[in-house]
Amino acid sequence: MSEPTRQLRVANIRAESAHASQTLTADLLVGNRKKEVWFRTDADPISDMADPFIPVALIPAMRRNWSLTVDGRVSSDLLDGAQRIQKTMTGWYPEYHKVPIRVAEEAHGEGAPHRSVATFFSGGVDSFYTLQQHRDEISHLIFVHGFDIPLGHKRERQRASDSICKLAQSLDLQLVEVETNLRQFGQPHVSWVKAYFGAAIAAVALLLAPRFNRIYLPASVSAAQLEPMGSHPDLDPDWGNGAMQLIHDGLHASRFDKVRALCDWIPVHTHLRVCYQRNASDLNCGRCRKCLWTMMMLSAAGCMDRVKTFAVPLELNALQLYTPVPKYERDRFEEALSLLEGRNANPELRSVLRAMLDANGKIPLRGKLKRVFARGRTYLAHRMVRE
Repeated sequence: MSEPTRQLRVANIRAESAHASQTLTADLLVGNRKKEVWFRTDADPISDMADPFIPVALIPAMRRNWSLTVDGRVSSDLLDGAQRIQKTMTGWYPEYHKVPIRVAEEAHGEGAPHRSVATFFSGGVDSFYTLQQHRDEISHLIFVHGFDIPLGHKRERQRASDSICKLAQSLDLQLVEVETNLRQFGQPHVSWVKAYFGAAIAAVALLLAPRFNRIYLPASVSAAQLEPMGSHPDLDPDWGNGAMQLIHDGLHASRFDKVRALCDWIPVHTHLRVCYQRNASDLNCGRCRKCLWTMMMLSAAGCMDRVKTFAVPLELNALQLYTPVPKYERDRFEEALSLLEGRNANPELRSVLRAMLDANGKIPLRGKLKRVFARGRTYLAHRMVRE
């Protein structure tokens, strides 16, 4: 372990209540720089420990080789898990460092005395699949503003929130909404997808630990497609605090397994949301990469006509701009082509999919530029928010 270059300190942890909501805030200090990181939710119990700030701070500290000091009580189980997380991530990424963690006090993690179970829910395919598979035990949905939808995008957040609220009511579930600016702190230091989004989800789970004994985190890929990324079965369970269990769910199913399982479930038809673009006229704009790929898979599965949440039909010329590159993306396109060929359906889409797979990961220039601009807009949208 190389000597840390600086210290990242989590200090002045405080909770405030107002108007049936509450906010947990801490100052994250590096040298003369300070960033206030906060979580805001309803008035039900939240953690009175420093646990939520461990995942927020640890991943950037590892990337920058900063020692981590936390002026608060931290669960001993979470600290043990953080050591395992450091071992895993430094094994994946040579640019990450194992760093010392010092806390003011160790304590036992807190959990709900009853057996409440929740799942993180954004409205996408993975979220719906976990909800469907564990419908008998899940009592709460957790929707976070500040992850995929930037904090400044109030209208988009309201549209998504309204849809999930209606879904929760129709299924007799309770909705917990959380707002946080933690991505503003982490984004300059680490990749959201590669290293941080699982830690961000874990931070919210730890915030809500007094309410739940078990929280599901829907998997993004199947076991056959696993690769190092921010949410992973070798990372997520270690963010638990001993009383609250965080479960990486859905590894057994490919994206098409999930799509096929969901095709006939009526709530999906009116509430599926995969998009976070601005100014969409519906839940999904129908033109971004996430929309186009999801529409392609729904079409291949034969259920696109049932889903009513896309603003426009699938445009094949637009789809061709987004060539699949990693193996897990190519797998989805290959399975889509196989499904269409098995039914001898949609020859135009089959032709496009063959051409995209034959490109062997070569992305058209216009597609490259659209990706670069989209990533730039997302980065700025999460960074440039007046609080």
